[in-house]
Amino acid sequence: ALEKDEVNARRRILSLMKLLSERGGADPSHPPITSLLLTEDDGRAVPVESFLARGVIRLVNSIVRGSRVRAVLIEKMRGSPFDDHMRPLRIGQGGMRVADTDTLITSPEKV
Repeated sequence: ALEKDEVNARRRILSLMKLLSERGGADPSHPPITSLLLTEDDGRAVPVESFLARGVIRLVNSIVRGSRVRAVLIEKMRGSPFDDHMRPLRIGQGGMRVADTDTLITSPEKV
């Protein structure tokens, strides 16, 4: 069973998400709103936000064969087709770059 604080947190998050989704799109003077809710994953449980969100994009930071590997994975995107491969990610002066053809398993160094 969820603790009282967890239930209240879920209600507050759901209320915020509903407010944001209702603010845009319905009225032509208010363009659609895209909002990002960022959470940290401690690895112990699936965050409640994952169940409430329309989309979940996970940034991964791991050590593979002694080297740091960063990747991005779209876990869900309701109502839209999406690439379900974990893609290598490089962060540099020009920002973030995601490999569009390589998967993390095949060749992470090619980003």
